[in-house]
Amino acid sequence: MKQILPYFPTAERLALKGEDDEGDIGHCGDFIFEVKGGKQTKQVGDVLLKTWMTEARVEAENRGVSFGVLVLQRAGFGAPRARRWWVWLDAEDFAELVTGIWAPSGFVPIRMELGDFLDLLADQGYTPSVGRPVSGDLENEETDAAAQG
Repeated sequence: MKQILPYFPTAERLALKGEDDEGDIGHCGDFIFEVKGGKQTKQVGDVLLKTWMTEARVEAENRGVSFGVLVLQRAGFGAPRARRWWVWLDAEDFAELVTGIWAPSGFVPIRMELGDFLDLLADQGYTPSVGRPVSGDLENEETDAAAQG
């Protein structure tokens, strides 16, 4: 949670709701974070990974947001180093985040560190106006700023 707050100041732990669960951390605009810790996360297999990623997607739908992000604790990285924990999301979600275009890919998991993922969201303009870039065209904005330079 401490790692997410600088990017999403309104983030908070969500109450469990059984099969209508909405993730572990919400109020992050168009994202929820499903966080898993403990022994099973440190050597997770493909079947369990897919189950948890599907769970995150369902919880995002339950919450009414577009992206369910799975966060797994890594072996040797406790809570103070949670920026180094793994983020897992589907390739189609990743493509939509960086290009704005959703393209179905089937189940293709992508892994990166939580800190890198949060930085990516900020770089793409998803924080604090999560769900849509702050500017409609960040590339042109950078070009215009350089030209005015």
